[in-house]
Amino acid sequence: IEFDRAILASGSSPFYPEPFSSIKDALTDSDKIFDIENYPQKLGIIGAGVIGLEMACFFNALGTEVSIIEILPNMLPYEDEQIVRILKNSLEKRGVKFHFSTRSREIKTGGKGKIIVLESGEKIEADEILIAAGRKANLAGLNLEKAQIKSGKWITVNANLQTSNPNIYAVGDINGISLLAHSAERQGEIAAKNIMGGNETFNPLIVPKCVYTWPEIASVGMTKKEIEKKGVNVKFKRAYFQSLSRAIASGSPEGMCQIITDETGAILGAQIVGGPATEIIHTLALAVRFKMKMEDLKSVIYAHPTMSEIIKEAINR
Repeated sequence: IEFDRAILASGSSPFYPEPFSSIKDALTDSDKIFDIENYPQKLGIIGAGVIGLEMACFFNALGTEVSIIEILPNMLPYEDEQIVRILKNSLEKRGVKFHFSTRSREIKTGGKGKIIVLESGEKIEADEILIAAGRKANLAGLNLEKAQIKSGKWITVNANLQTSNPNIYAVGDINGISLLAHSAERQGEIAAKNIMGGNETFNPLIVPKCVYTWPEIASVGMTKKEIEKKGVNVKFKRAYFQSLSRAIASGSPEGMCQIITDETGAILGAQIVGGPATEIIHTLALAVRFKMKMEDLKSVIYAHPTMSEIIKEAINR
């Protein structure tokens, strides 16, 4: 097949670190978990990232006893600490058990059940062990070196989504920029337009990041830590769902909305936990995309009673 331009979009697959890679056939992951034959009464999850937490919520709701092992001191390290705290407290109240700052020393898979042995010697029994330690680009068989395409864990691309070979683009999970379906879709559109003579760039800061847990988390733009690293003084506007009549009436008063601005009132980022966070975030994504200020959002009329009023409440605090 001859071509003038090409787009690589081979996606990603679950990553199995040691000591799990050598026994992966005895374990499961997000691609295989719904193919298991027997419902797990006990589920061990390796990794407290997005996938691990979403699966924990699902199986916890079904009555499974869920234990999560995470090498880092907290879950979702790239999210705002206060937002993460609300989710963690909610999961713990529902019975999900966390083991932070530790790793698995050994996995025993003989017999009917499985056992995760932690560094401390503590043993966690599980019917199934789900590996949620991230994903890796599907690079096998692409022969990238023949096209002089640079890659490491991911394929390297510029802002136009071109690889080191300017005639070949890479979009979606394969470039590691933003492992989200809607991000991949937009990247595909940008690459196609650029192949046809355009000059569009992809900005990961305007991509809504969604975590489909209970409660939901959604964020866009920069976090407090990222902004402060740039030496910018930030201001916060926060509001809690318990202040909304719609949230109280629907029995969903858990969570909050946080909007981060610079000293001029320009909106740099926003985070929501609770309610339909993944639906509400788009208003704030628009604000970040067009560099709107708080005064711009104040001029919007928010329907009452709605969960979207959380943005109005945050602005007026």
